[in-house]
Amino acid sequence: MAWSLITEAAVLDELNNAELEKYREIVADDQPDPLPGIISRVTDLVRAYVGKQTPLSAAGLPPEVMDPALDIIIYRLAKRVIPGGEAQRKGAADDAYRFLEGVAKGDKVVSAADGTIAGPVSPSVDEPTRTYRPEDQDGI
Repeated sequence: MAWSLITEAAVLDELNNAELEKYREIVADDQPDPLPGIISRVTDLVRAYVGKQTPLSAAGLPPEVMDPALDIIIYRLAKRVIPGGEAQRKGAADDAYRFLEGVAKGDKVVSAADGTIAGPVSPSVDEPTRTYRPEDQDGI
């Protein structure tokens, strides 16, 4: 599957009624909307984890990390709009971070931007050729 961007609509669809109502109150009160900035920062964070496994050749996120990214976004949004309400979302955010750590280590595989399944990016080490001749053994 192709990588995609997280939209504000996708985040709002995941909020419960109380969170959505409180969010709309804040935006309606002419306060700055925190959601676009939170989406941008969390997308960058998740891409850093994904970049340990697959090249970041496309914008957005692989489908395998969309739900964890949404969990982190909603947790951060709850911290901003519902004082004390973030406790309900903390467990999901903690699980999301653990999942992303697994992605960075290569324990959880994500698809590459072209839709293929990638694996952990690991360095390639070539073993030197060892050919010994009698003249190499002087002094032994």
